[in-house]
Amino acid sequence: MKELLNFDFENQQFSFNEDRLNGIDFRRLASQELFHANKSFVIIKNFLSKETAIKIRDFYTESQNKDIFIKTSREGNSRIFYYLNSPYIYPKFVVSLLRSCMFIKNKIYQYHDYYQYYCMLKNLDPKDFMKVVDLQVFHSWQAVYWYRNNESHFKHIDYYGELACFLILSEKSKDYDEGGIKVYYEDDNRDCFLDDYYEYGDLVFLDQSQVYHEVLPVRHRENQVGRLSIYIPTIPPNYMKKTLFFEGFPFSPRSTVGDISFFDRMKAVCRGLSTREQIHYSRVRFSHFKEML
Repeated sequence: MKELLNFDFENQQFSFNEDRLNGIDFRRLASQELFHANKSFVIIKNFLSKETAIKIRDFYTESQNKDIFIKTSREGNSRIFYYLNSPYIYPKFVVSLLRSCMFIKNKIYQYHDYYQYYCMLKNLDPKDFMKVVDLQVFHSWQAVYWYRNNESHFKHIDYYGELACFLILSEKSKDYDEGGIKVYYEDDNRDCFLDDYYEYGDLVFLDQSQVYHEVLPVRHRENQVGRLSIYIPTIPPNYMKKTLFFEGFPFSPRSTVGDISFFDRMKAVCRGLSTREQIHYSRVRFSHFKEML
């Protein structure tokens, strides 16, 4: 099967294989799998080629880029956060990849009431998927999640409007031996280990507001890298403050609701300086030691 997303190494940009894109029945995937109580997840196989997915894995784990991951708790994973509306400059291929994943997410999310309501409130055409992406980046972040030995994420369920999307950059039995996402259903006999179903380069969607889920502790050998994926969540616009500050840019607040006027920007700067607002760990400044894939 031809990969859905092609990569131009010279220009460091991704583009869609239009023939394959047009052949995907997103309505069926949404109604019969993702937003269905008996399943609640969808796997788009070969979203990226295996070779490209492995190159991205190595970009983060086999260069000095491994030193920019943040770990905030003993049990939790290590992370690199991206805010596409931030003042930071990210590698060109990273931005292209994240936006492409968000575009595909909107293609399937259009069949959920939350997406339609969001577009109505924002006066957007629900079918203009990339225009919706342009607005979503104001109030969204994305992250690379790296689980190494004994790292996990607690069992939980998320809020209405959230939809999980993961780009898979590792494989069970190749990069790690145990652990991964477990999804819980009311019928305990149907509990599902998602990691048993996907491979390098797959794109996974999980209706995280409908089913409890957790990442069980990962176990890997010394010659294995661990469990790696890119997480592209749907974050409702009211979850964040209206203005965000980033480390190193005290005079450049970013609005989470759209463009910000000069007057509102100055008010936010004055308020931030007077209260000495703390920079969240996800908005600290970092540089990629390697920029190109």
